[in-house]
Amino acid sequence: PNPPEHLTLKSSTNTSLQFEWNLPINSNGNIKLYISYFQYIGPKYFVSSKCSFVTVEAISRETASLLQTFQNLLAYTSYSLQVAAQNEYGVGHYSRPLVVETAPWISEPLENLNAATFGPYPTEDQYQAHVIITWTIPCITNGEIQTFQLNIFGVREGQSNHTYNRTILPVYDSNGYVTYKEINLKPDFDYFVEITVNIKEVSKSSLPASTSFKAPSASKY
Repeated sequence: PNPPEHLTLKSSTNTSLQFEWNLPINSNGNIKLYISYFQYIGPKYFVSSKCSFVTVEAISRETASLLQTFQNLLAYTSYSLQVAAQNEYGVGHYSRPLVVETAPWISEPLENLNAATFGPYPTEDQYQAHVIITWTIPCITNGEIQTFQLNIFGVREGQSNHTYNRTILPVYDSNGYVTYKEINLKPDFDYFVEITVNIKEVSKSSLPASTSFKAPSASKY
């Protein structure tokens, strides 16, 4: 038989893909079943050079239906499907591969979060210390990173709390390494930093990664 016609993606989630197709134009006999060949291609999202992935074996299935669902898939990942029809004389040619991807999902938490303080410097008339915050994006982001949400909580005995938020665009190198400089610090405050990952088209943020640091004392000068 000829390949099935109009192989299309009917629906998708972050863990499943459902396909449908039509009967072949020329069946050249009685169609007994369809044989599908489903293959993992790889993540659609950026994967840093430090990450590695396990190879996923291709799946071959038989069905009498014009509809087939694949489950337990990886989010925002490309897969391909080919389908062939079988009659009493044998299996026909496979359709051309249809390449599709699953929907995005919540990212894993970011990794290797660190903070290092600098300053203040003797030549300055006012207190100007800063902190360099670094992290790496996770190997599994499950989608395209839209922003990093940074929350800073500062406390010092006898002083009002110093808390604020920052929304940071995803700029990173081939290793997924991010560097951010924050200058809004107060002397001798203990700061707690919490950062989450926001993925495009996903409403929930990742679980937070956190670290802490102490702002330098103003008495240095």
